[in-house]
Formats: sequence, C-alpha cells, structure tokens
Amino acid sequence: MENENGFLTITEISEIFPLPRQTIFNWIDKGLLKSYRLGNTKRIKPEDLLIYFKKLGNAPDAMAEFERDIWNFMYKKYGKEEYLKEAKKQDIEYKKYSAERAGFLGKI
Repeated sequence: MENENGFLTITEISEIFPLPRQTIFNWIDKGLLKSYRLGNTKRIKPEDLLIYFKKLGNAPDAMAEFERDIWNFMYKKYGKEEYLKEAKKQDIEYKKYSAERAGFLGKI
C-alpha cells in the first residue's frame, strides 16, 4: 500500500522508534498526540509527532535525529524523491547539532 499522504501509521512509528504501539495509542487517547482517521486507521503527521517529542523536552540534536529517522524511514519504505531530499536535509542538521554538542562537551 502506497502512502500518498505523508502520514505515519502507529505501526510505522513503532518501527521507527522503539515504542510499543499501545504507548502511541495512549498518547492519542490522552490528547497528547494529534491523529487523523484515514479509512479505518489512525494516522499521524510526522510534524505532529515531532512537536510532541519536542514538548517532552528533547534536545535539538535528539530532535534532529528523530526527524532524520522519520524521513529515512519514509524514503526506504515509499521511495519518493521528496522523502530522500528531506532525509538528506535532516542528516545535515543532525550532523551539525552533533558537532556543536561534541564541541560544547569538549569544553566542559
């Protein structure tokens, strides 16, 4: 099944991140994570998932890594060029944040 809409299923999120599906359902049920019903499945926009992760207090380098992982997954699964471009962009951001963090930690 082709994901034409750029949404993630709960199963896909649990494939990208080491999270039980029930945890994701709980976030949705508690109103912490926005979801959309498409057909008979709940779907999540990658942007909404990242907003939730950011609200949890994740550092910029972790957020860059999360975003990179999402777009790499989308490219590997669906092969769309737009996903590859976004994955490459996020990989650059992740490397930038990682280098900044390493530089900061080296000064401590």
